[in-house]
Amino acid sequence: MKDRVNGRVSILVPCYNHELFVSDCMDSIIDQSYTDIELLICDDCSQDNSLDIIKRYENKLRERLSGLVILSNSKNLGITKTLNKLLEQASGEFIKVIASDDMLHPKYIEHVLSEFLKMPDVDVITTNGYMINEDMTFSKLCSDIRDLSQRSDIIKDNEVYYKNAPDYSDNDETLFSKLYEGNFVFALGTTIRASVFDRFGLYDEKIIIEDWEYALRMAHEGCKFKYLDEKLCFYRINQNSISSVKYNDGLENRRIMIFEAELAIIEKYGIFLPKKKYIKKKISQLLLAEEFAKKNRLNKMYSIVLGNADYGLGEIIQYGLLDYIIWQIKKIIRLYLK
Repeated sequence: MKDRVNGRVSILVPCYNHELFVSDCMDSIIDQSYTDIELLICDDCSQDNSLDIIKRYENKLRERLSGLVILSNSKNLGITKTLNKLLEQASGEFIKVIASDDMLHPKYIEHVLSEFLKMPDVDVITTNGYMINEDMTFSKLCSDIRDLSQRSDIIKDNEVYYKNAPDYSDNDETLFSKLYEGNFVFALGTTIRASVFDRFGLYDEKIIIEDWEYALRMAHEGCKFKYLDEKLCFYRINQNSISSVKYNDGLENRRIMIFEAELAIIEKYGIFLPKKKYIKKKISQLLLAEEFAKKNRLNKMYSIVLGNADYGLGEIIQYGLLDYIIWQIKKIIRLYLK
């Protein structure tokens, strides 16, 4: 990584097939009230016009920002390799990652940096944010940014990401254990001191759920988290997202990749926890994945899930998990009987 420029924020934007949304993302960065911003954006071999749209913004971005890096991959590398390419060129004291279909509130950087300056011992700050629909544009957002909670045409079902504030007050071991159960760090709302990456390395390129893996890594290493209770970003739910309900072959392959990444994280960090907790988490993940694959007729994924079900009855009994397994099976049976 480059030498750090104090006070500068490096915004990293990986882009793949987001021609409909990437201009809104860049407009939200240009409109930030904070001045010292560096943008590093990489098109991951999109099959649409994303890269052309990014290049059309180049002059405007250079006029507004302290620095600009535009990269394009000659082949699709995936999220973690693309982010690592951007991280290696980042010069900011703070790192902000945003997907190219999401947006930031104009005051996001200003308010987050204000918190960092007040608390020099904090490594990670996460804000709240809105869930927005596919039709949301930055111009619509700016038209009435003061009363967003009432705008059902803009905010998806008037939803915010956090209904209740996340609790980061636990000691390192407890926070790590909670994050192992499931990631509750809102990636879009999160900004990290660049020194964290300098100390603990880049993203794990074997794991595509980079936000959960890195949150666990930071918690395990004792990083201090802080929650800023302000709605400062806009997370888009669109039909091409991983959470989409359209289960075509391409999305099934992505679901398989997510499942395999979840297992990789469970294995990687399970060694730092009691064996009972690790086994319980792995079994839970397998049962949930099996339930999901069967419900949505994802035959290829279903076969892969069953192939990973290597836990034995002896271990289940040994660690007192038999009641837990029965409870999970009853849940699945009730689902199929509906």
